[in-house]
Amino acid sequence: MSTTLQQVPVLNDAFFGLEPQTVLAHFSEILKIPRRSHEEDQMVAYIQRWADSYGYTWKVDDHKNIVVFVPATTTCTHLEPICYQAHTDMVCVGDTHWPIEIEIRDGWVGTLGRTQTLGADNGLGCAMMMALAEEENHGPLELLFTSDEEDDFSGCEHFDRNFFGLKARYLVNLDTPHFGRITIASAGFRYLESTLQITRTAPVAGKVFMIEIEKMPGGHSGEDVHQYRGNALKLMGQVLSRLPKGWKLIDIEGGEKGNSIPQASMATILLPDGVSADFQATTDAAMYSKEILRCAEMQFDITPISSHKQPMADECQDQIVSLLLRLPNGVKAMSYELEELPELSTTPSLLQIKAGDILWMKQQIRGATDNMIDELATSLQTIYQKHGFTSGKKGSGRSWIQNKEHRLIKSIQAAFAATDYEGILSGNHGAIEPGALCGDPANPAFDAAGSFGVWIKYEHKETEQFSLVALEKTWNVVKYLASNPLSV
Repeated sequence: MSTTLQQVPVLNDAFFGLEPQTVLAHFSEILKIPRRSHEEDQMVAYIQRWADSYGYTWKVDDHKNIVVFVPATTTCTHLEPICYQAHTDMVCVGDTHWPIEIEIRDGWVGTLGRTQTLGADNGLGCAMMMALAEEENHGPLELLFTSDEEDDFSGCEHFDRNFFGLKARYLVNLDTPHFGRITIASAGFRYLESTLQITRTAPVAGKVFMIEIEKMPGGHSGEDVHQYRGNALKLMGQVLSRLPKGWKLIDIEGGEKGNSIPQASMATILLPDGVSADFQATTDAAMYSKEILRCAEMQFDITPISSHKQPMADECQDQIVSLLLRLPNGVKAMSYELEELPELSTTPSLLQIKAGDILWMKQQIRGATDNMIDELATSLQTIYQKHGFTSGKKGSGRSWIQNKEHRLIKSIQAAFAATDYEGILSGNHGAIEPGALCGDPANPAFDAAGSFGVWIKYEHKETEQFSLVALEKTWNVVKYLASNPLSV
């Protein structure tokens, strides 16, 4: 084996003395690599350099999916190949910069000061796969690193197993962020993108104010949608509806990512001369939400500013505020079979004003079946259209359910039992890639799939963090599964 300094992972100082060292060393390197969705080139290059240093063959497609082929060790040549899979991109929220600085508090790893997302989702999955290839005992491995999972699933949606020449029939996804859970079902999703042409009036004399809502609970729009965390876009609609009569809207925006619950929103308003600057009702609405959400960190401010931009026409303003008030947000149906698992939900997630004075909104729908998603999407499109918006479906992912009696699932359960980890079968309201890779009954990329991973809290938020105890337990499961025959 030949290596260079660039290919040898350097352990972050914060991880000295902690286990598992090989996984933490690779994650230390991953923390240095910019890898927003659709910008994973440097991460792919790191994987290529690492594979070359060990003499492993690899292949990459036009969508930045890469597969590394790792032969079995001499003790495990009798084992059948398994494909392990993780995604290379991450959600970037907060003061995003690289290298990502970290700190450890009470056994939890997060970013220094909790000022940006950590990228444990799914950097830890990638790190475990690379560390697994360096173990002394494992069967033949096909390590699939997919792209763009955090945006539109375009990597796995374009995955072609024939292009890569895979032999593995079974997929093990390492993107379940729960303690001791084995995921055998996940929701499908669909995005709606809607636009409104903004019209503006002649300049109006008066005072301009900026209204800001920040540091709401936020979170993952699938994993956290049932936890009643509020929505900064919905709250902005309530706040604006309580402004003094005669106010004018100039600008508005909010949200961070298409698959995150909005933590922040901003609006610029004008109070024409003669209109009272009485913001008591507006402030009361914000403070009420802060109280019922038990969110002491939430910030609400109304600040005088200067602006020369013309206000929106009254009809346009009314359409926007009325839409924000009416749009559904949160859980629409819960599962009857799996405890605390939503079956259908929706999240208005992004609002921006784009070039040409086009107001653009993005809303996500998640559901256990395509029919549920389609029905809600049709209902939402009707709401947008009644408010003057042009609305269309943009991007989707399939739902997935795996027979719990399949030998792969039995093997994963056996690995959990052998390493003294819980291994509870569960579903996931967040979409994960087995949906794209196994959810199409007409053309599945794999015959079966199961998912588990490291316990991560506060995904898609600046406070994202993972448990070192859970990492070690998960790593033991990965090693056991890769070095033992599958259940018959």
